[in-house]
Amino acid sequence: MKRALLWAAVVTAAIAALRFDRVIELLRSGSAVDTLLALTMLSLPVAAFVGWKRFSHDPSAPPESPLGNLLRNGRFTVGLAIVASLIAAAVLAPVLSSFAPHVQIDLAGAARLAPSFEHPFGTDNFSRDVLSRVLHGARYSLSVAVLSIGLAITLGTMVGLVAGMSGGWLDSALMRCVDAGLAIPRLFFLLVIIALWDTVSLGTLVLVIGLTGWFGTSRLVRAEVLSLREREYIVAARAIGVGRWRLVRRYLLPNIASPIIVTAALGMGNIVLIEAGLSYLGIGVRVPTPSWGNIIRDGHDLLATAPWISIAPGVAIVLTVLGFSLVGDGLQSALNPRQR
Repeated sequence: MKRALLWAAVVTAAIAALRFDRVIELLRSGSAVDTLLALTMLSLPVAAFVGWKRFSHDPSAPPESPLGNLLRNGRFTVGLAIVASLIAAAVLAPVLSSFAPHVQIDLAGAARLAPSFEHPFGTDNFSRDVLSRVLHGARYSLSVAVLSIGLAITLGTMVGLVAGMSGGWLDSALMRCVDAGLAIPRLFFLLVIIALWDTVSLGTLVLVIGLTGWFGTSRLVRAEVLSLREREYIVAARAIGVGRWRLVRRYLLPNIASPIIVTAALGMGNIVLIEAGLSYLGIGVRVPTPSWGNIIRDGHDLLATAPWISIAPGVAIVLTVLGFSLVGDGLQSALNPRQR
C-alpha cells in the first residue's frame, strides 16, 4: 500500500504538471464545477503524498484484522489502484482532455487522426477526440454499473433475508421464482425487455440491469441466513425475546455483510461488460452520449485503418473488469477466515 500511494503521488503530480495550462484555464472559467475539478486535480498529489507519509509512520491495522489482511494483499492493492484511477479519470475528464466529447473539431481535416500529443487516443470518424469520449464514457459506464449493482444487491439481500427467516411456503415460492430467473440467460432476458422500448433512458437501463441481477445474491443470502439462524447466539437472542427484524438488523446483517460486499465487487465487472454489450448493439446508452460500448461500435468498421478508436475503450473495459475482479478476490481472501 505504501508503494501504491507513492506511485499515486508521483503519477498525479506528473499529470498535474502536464495539464497545468488546462487547470489554469478551468480556474479562470468562473464555473464552480470547473474550479472544483481544477482544485481536485491540484490536491490529488498532495493527498497521495500525505497518505504515503502517514502510512510510513503508522503501521496500519493489526496484522490479523480484516483491514490488515487487505492492506497486505497484493491483488487487492493492484485492483484498488486500477479502480481508483479509472474513477479519478472519469471525475476529472474535463481536466484531462481539452475537448468536449461531442465537439467535432474539423470534420474534413481532423477525422481519424492517429494518436498524438494533442490527441493522445486519436480522433474518430467524426473528428471527435477519442480520449475525451473514453473519459466521459467512463462516467456513464461506471455510473450504470454502480447503480445497477446497488439495486441488485439491495433487492437480492431483502429477498434472501425474507426467504431465510420465513421458511415454509414463502421460502419455497421465492426460491422457485429465483430458480426461474436463473434459468433464463440474462443477456437474452435483457434484450427481450429492452426491445419493448423505442428509446431507453439511463434510469431505465439501470432498472432493467439491476432487476435482472439479484437472483444469485438472494440464494447466497438465504444460505447464509439458514446457517446463522441455528447458531447459539441467535437461539439465545430469540429466547430472551428479541424481535425478528431486530434480530436481522443487529445479528444477521453484520455477519452476512462480507459475502455481500464480495459479490458486489465481483458483479461490477460483469455489469460493465453487459452495459458495454448493450451499448454496442445500440440498445444501451445511445449516441451521441459516449459509452465504452458505443465508442467501440463507432470504430468497428475502421479496425484496419483507425484501430485506436475501438482499442482505447476496449482497454478501458478490460482494465475495469480486471480491477474489480482483483478487488473482489482480495476482499474474499481477507474477509473469509477459512481462506486466511
